[in-house]
Amino acid sequence: MRKKWCYFLLLLIFTGQILSCSRNVVADETIVVNAVEKLIAPADNSTLDLQENMPSTEFQWQKAEASKGISLKYEIIFFKENETPSEPLFKTGLKINSAIITESKLNEIAEKAGIEVGSSGVIKWTVRTYYESSSAFSKEINRIIIKRYHATEPITNLFLTGRGSEFGENIPDAMEFTKVSDNEFMIFSKLTAGQPFRLISNINGQNIRSFSVKNNKLVEDGADIQIQKTGVYRIRINLASEIVEMNEIKDVSLFYSIRSRSMKLEYAGRGKWKSICLISFSKQTWGDEKRYKFKMTEGNVDKFLEKMDDGTSSMKDTVISNLSGQLWSGVWSYSTELKDKWVEVLVDMSNYSHSFKVVPENLSGVTTSWETLA
Repeated sequence: MRKKWCYFLLLLIFTGQILSCSRNVVADETIVVNAVEKLIAPADNSTLDLQENMPSTEFQWQKAEASKGISLKYEIIFFKENETPSEPLFKTGLKINSAIITESKLNEIAEKAGIEVGSSGVIKWTVRTYYESSSAFSKEINRIIIKRYHATEPITNLFLTGRGSEFGENIPDAMEFTKVSDNEFMIFSKLTAGQPFRLISNINGQNIRSFSVKNNKLVEDGADIQIQKTGVYRIRINLASEIVEMNEIKDVSLFYSIRSRSMKLEYAGRGKWKSICLISFSKQTWGDEKRYKFKMTEGNVDKFLEKMDDGTSSMKDTVISNLSGQLWSGVWSYSTELKDKWVEVLVDMSNYSHSFKVVPENLSGVTTSWETLA
């Protein structure tokens, strides 16, 4: 009897465990993933013209929900017109109901779809919602017509020309930009207010590309550029971002560190400044003080033109934020042979270099003496 009673208790315990497990399974309802009901933008049959320098396009869709308050994730999918989302050209996961697709990525997708350069073609897009292993595809599928831009040769050179430049309209006389890197070009030159100038890709042959500047962006439209104030400007162009910076250079001066004084150089054309001055050294307890550098005012910002670490006469520009703390950084030392000599000081910003040349003691036309500053 006792043995039967023990079997009965074990049976009750086992049955209770089974019922308990059954209740847990019923309580753990399956997560329901709902599909996106509406694709918002770009609208069906929209045209995306990649030739219009559009940096990116925003794709939007209606937010979807899941049961039990679960936050769903999204996957935007691009595919060919005659194929399905299971054969994607490109897809990417997102946590929000929108995606920013860059112009370069759209161009890449169009290329994968077989759309030729300079032609138009159709691709489709839709959205998949998912949570863990559960997912649902939107029933909506939008078509977009993509116009691919014409392939162009990379810009390897830039020149400044036109009536508003200091070189006139004769293209062979144009001044070439300094190539700072593969994507960066720079030039220092005088520009005349109200007179047209432009940027061109070369000065030889028939295939000369012409650029203007609109809203500080480089635009290949052949239009002219004008500025409102005559002056010497530094023009910097970044081809990667297409951003153009134009700042007036108000002053370039020889700077004597120990006196914190400057001697203004005169603009001589083609990115060069020069003047004639008498080089005199300040007498100190340790001997002659020979250290110098240059100072430049760009817009409303004062900068030092300082020594590079390569031991040459090449220069770099540094914003002056603490004059006393920056007096002795990046300085050169005059050659002893320049002491008490009349010297032509030349700063060439086309290659960020400078030089000194001893000249005859001819005081005619000299307006400033370095002797008064030493």
